[in-house]
Amino acid sequence: MSCLYPVVHGESDLSEEPAENPLAATIDHGFEPGDSAAPAPAEPEGVSLEAQRERAHLILRAASDHDFAYGRTAKVNIVAVDSLSNAPLGGVQVAVLFKSTADPRRVVLTQGETGQDGTFTSEAQLPAYNGGTSAVVITAHSDLGQSEIKHLVHR
Repeated sequence: MSCLYPVVHGESDLSEEPAENPLAATIDHGFEPGDSAAPAPAEPEGVSLEAQRERAHLILRAASDHDFAYGRTAKVNIVAVDSLSNAPLGGVQVAVLFKSTADPRRVVLTQGETGQDGTFTSEAQLPAYNGGTSAVVITAHSDLGQSEIKHLVHR
């Protein structure tokens, strides 16, 4: 790495012009300062988040504590709601998947849809431990989009 200013005895000699920096190659974007074709500045932070707040989307919540242990049967109990009204959403498609770093396959443990009260309740038999780290992923899809909840599986 070259120094921009020559250093003499630990002090900078600013009387000389800076040496050319080989790492400071110019990139020609085709725009000059003040050019009307230059890209617009980025939107202020939070603008797109504000737009999302105004649009309803699907929210999944655990309706009870979940305990996912290898080789055991686990109860799955979730509720799907509208993000704006907090109203329960019926007819939401739900799938409970098992993923493991030891096996690239995703195993569908159970699936179905929420009732009119927005709840989905089912039981799922988890596979025995086969190495690696595993998770149960509860996914949901509706007209409002998709949402998921992830839980690690323990021994």
